Amino acid sequence: MLLSAQSGLIPDGITQHAHLIPRRNRKKGDILECNLQIGYRGYLVLCRRSGEVTVIKPTLVREGDKFKQFFGTDDRLEHEPLPGLLGADEKERKITHVYAVATFTNGAKDFEVMSVEEVEALRRRAHVDDDSKNPAWGTDYGEMCKKTVLRRLCKRLPQSEDAARLLELDAQAEAGIPQGLGDSKILDLPEDAVESKAVPAAT
Repeated sequence: MLLSAQSGLIPDGITQHAHLIPRRNRKKGDILECNLQIGYRGYLVLCRRSGEVTVIKPTLVREGDKFKQFFGTDDRLEHEPLPGLLGADEKERKITHVYAVATFTNGAKDFEVMSVEEVEALRRRAHVDDDSKNPAWGTDYGEMCKKTVLRRLCKRLPQSEDAARLLELDAQAEAGIPQGLGDSKILDLPEDAVESKAVPAAT
């Protein structure tokens, strides 16, 4: 909750900016701890906070889409979704790639592309191939793919020191590593050390 307050990303289940996920901390005797995990929409918020990014958008590429990536003096992407399929029908098609495009205030653009195989390799490397350890991969696979490519793109984008720290803590949460609060300290005070004041009754 401290991390949530510091980040301004509310885990309310509506904005999908962040989520509170229980993790087992075996270093403390196999206890359950609450970790803050940033959703891909939370990544969008963090990226725009620098003031140098006006738009950032992740997109899924599915089987049947026309998708081309060009490198050289004019790096660019071309993506034409398969027409005629929307909603549930579209989700039935397998994801092949995911990409994210950032537009800066000066009009310049940057993008990152990952194949679904690259996403899966990173997922396994982070030891989150077991959906029971991170259920979001089982219930919201597409959104987790978007988050993965956003995280890679965010490493090149302007960001505050606080945002960079949050992204690192989020990577720890996804890998099942207990989140630390750095130099922050939690004080456990005895009851008689806490002053209390009576709250006047509402009239």
